[in-house]
Amino acid sequence: MRLAYTMLEARYAEAFTSGAAAVTVPAGNRLPGVPRTSLYAELNAACAKRVLGCARGAPQQPGYVDDQNSDAAAAYTIATCAWASYRNRGLAHRRNAARDNLTDRSYIGSVIVADSNGRFFEPARGATCPLSSAPSAHSERR
Repeated sequence: MRLAYTMLEARYAEAFTSGAAAVTVPAGNRLPGVPRTSLYAELNAACAKRVLGCARGAPQQPGYVDDQNSDAAAAYTIATCAWASYRNRGLAHRRNAARDNLTDRSYIGSVIVADSNGRFFEPARGATCPLSSAPSAHSERR
């Protein structure tokens, strides 16, 4: 199992004036585009010799769009399921398959900080199913 959690209190320490309209940004506002928290969890399980299953989850909180903290994308969680197999018949080989965004949820994938046209949000891709097959550097899965 892999688990990573980050919490970052990225705030302006002092007030300042910003932009052509000379808007005052108060002390204590969060830095735009910097998420407050991020979590990643992954659970791997060996189903049989040389076969590996994996489930991943990653809740995210994208952050504010500008110095005034006027808007922010909604938090989201994406789940992924993956499978890999290993073969060793003369040449080691690995095959992978995955399903990202299992629920095919629509969410904001990125925030454009301080966009002058007010188009701060970009949608993420829907569900994807990446596949791969390649020689492996390891002669046997351990």
